[in-house]
Amino acid sequence: MREKKLEDLFDELHKLQATTLLDALKSGDVSPQLHNAINKFLSDNNVTGIKAENTALKKLSDGLEAYDSGENVSKLFP
Repeated sequence: MREKKLEDLFDELHKLQATTLLDALKSGDVSPQLHNAINKFLSDNNVTGIKAENTALKKLSDGLEAYDSGENVSKLFP
């Protein structure tokens, strides 16, 4: 059996870490620390969301825009 190359090991580790984080997120029992770890993992890997139609990111973005444009936000400087 041939020894795995270092980059193959890193690739496997990366996939396992991503899978573990995803499984934890899907379980629904996510601590603030785990959310931070997931966000850091995504940031470290240059993963960004795409605001396509009918996606959670689009709904969140639209909701934030509506909230910001309403009277819900206090202005610090008039």
